[in-house]
Amino acid sequence: MKYDKVVEMNQKIGKQNARIVEKEIERMIENGERVTVAALQRYTGFSNSFFYKNKLVREILYEAIRKQNQCYKNNLTSMCRRKDDKTTKTNFTAGVREEEVA
Repeated sequence: MKYDKVVEMNQKIGKQNARIVEKEIERMIENGERVTVAALQRYTGFSNSFFYKNKLVREILYEAIRKQNQCYKNNLTSMCRRKDDKTTKTNFTAGVREEEVA
């Protein structure tokens, strides 16, 4: 009986820690910070191994990193497209796009 109580308490603490990590990840994304284990270690005080051994936290972390990488990838490709697109160059002297003038 005592063992079951200890396991239950550890699971409860694990879920609380997962919520802390999840909130910290949300804060980092809102502030435009890159989500990394090292940054989460600094902000939460949890050990490096905590992020890899705790399955729930690992899933939350990997999902956030995947979404953030996809966002960076989309921004990079859209920036490259804009650079290659000759019709949407900005006329800096007039402050309008050339296509709007033509």
